[in-house]
Amino acid sequence: MRSVALAPWTDTSAFDFRDERLDTAAAANYLGISEAFLRNNNCSHRYPIPCVRVGRRVFYLKRDLDSYLFNHRHTTQEAS
Repeated sequence: MRSVALAPWTDTSAFDFRDERLDTAAAANYLGISEAFLRNNNCSHRYPIPCVRVGRRVFYLKRDLDSYLFNHRHTTQEAS
């Protein structure tokens, strides 16, 4: 049996699916937004909130949500 090289995009070593997975309700609670907003965003893709789709089910990895929050934070400037 010969080995077959996988295409680069099929490498799953970057994903650790043992990370904490959140359903829509838990992810919305974690982000401080409503479930309806999160569901609507999944269809409209207005905000790049990362999710994992498995069939009709949608999961959110906690580390992805943390990264999203970190990359989309706004800082305030103090007045002099």
